[in-house]
Amino acid sequence: MCAFGMEVYGTRMYESFNTIWRGWRRIYLHAYEQNPWPLLKNTASVFFFSVLPVFLQPLEGEDAFSALLCLAILGIMFATAWKAYAIVKARKRVALLHPLAALVFTAILLDALQMALFKRKTHWRQQGDMHLFREKEACPPFFSK
Repeated sequence: MCAFGMEVYGTRMYESFNTIWRGWRRIYLHAYEQNPWPLLKNTASVFFFSVLPVFLQPLEGEDAFSALLCLAILGIMFATAWKAYAIVKARKRVALLHPLAALVFTAILLDALQMALFKRKTHWRQQGDMHLFREKEACPPFFSK
């Protein structure tokens, strides 16, 4: 089941690129129960299907079949991104940035992978983030004392 309520409620979870990175790294690290193999499989999948085709296209030589195959993969990738953005009511033109987003996502998954491989600890909240929960202005009026 999936529920969409963009016109009813909105939220912003992160305040900087660093907190986005740490937050999503933690989410994927624990979603895969700190198991390196599923992380490796998914990292490779994102890289090979969303990042690599963009870099291979300019390298295509005179082989028409390879060029056509690469263009087909790019077409499928962008069509899927376009449709996904439409479903979540995001601006569809942002789907053109999908390869860049996939590259960042691959790097986040690689970071989660190295944490799983080396059994590094996860820090759930940085000390600096606690001000978000202490400030009275951050709470809606019905939560204040």
